[in-house]
Amino acid sequence: MFKFYLKSGCVKNKNSKGFSLIEILIALFVFSILVTTVSGVYVGFLSSQIKAREIQRSLESAQAVLNNLSKTFRTSKIVLPASSSTVTAVRIFDYSKSSLEDACIEYSVTDEKLTVKSANLVEAACTGTVDLGDEVSLIEGRVFGGFLVDLNNSTEVGKITIPLKICPQGSVDSYCSATSGNAVSIQTTVSLRAN
Repeated sequence: MFKFYLKSGCVKNKNSKGFSLIEILIALFVFSILVTTVSGVYVGFLSSQIKAREIQRSLESAQAVLNNLSKTFRTSKIVLPASSSTVTAVRIFDYSKSSLEDACIEYSVTDEKLTVKSANLVEAACTGTVDLGDEVSLIEGRVFGGFLVDLNNSTEVGKITIPLKICPQGSVDSYCSATSGNAVSIQTTVSLRAN
């Protein structure tokens, strides 16, 4: 007959394959470090992509506004400033508007905004002393800059240059300001209407 012997302890089979507990723990530790690193890179990528989209959206908005400003300035006469200078506000009378539309317009870059105010006035009444009403912001986000006005002289038609720096909506001062490298610069120059 057959006899069975029970031995105390564990019998190792030299042919069995497997991982020890320490090997599994080391593998899990390495895997967790890898996942943490990859997820950090991915989060950073998503953050920079969101910032890039905001900058692109602000730039497209600003470009559309500058195109409209250019069209308006081409058909207008500069009321203020009266001489060539660099200013934060420009008042114009737009000859392309009908008598029922707001032809007296003031564009201004103040309080980190590009704004417009307008009123239904005749050219003679469109002076610096007249209040044009409530201002409307034209660009989302913070805007820095002004207007470089070069009025007509005897040999050439004048021009106006509008250099702006734009920070996307929601950006903080430390990330984007008029002096930091993160603001988007945009500029246009328009020849003024001959008087």
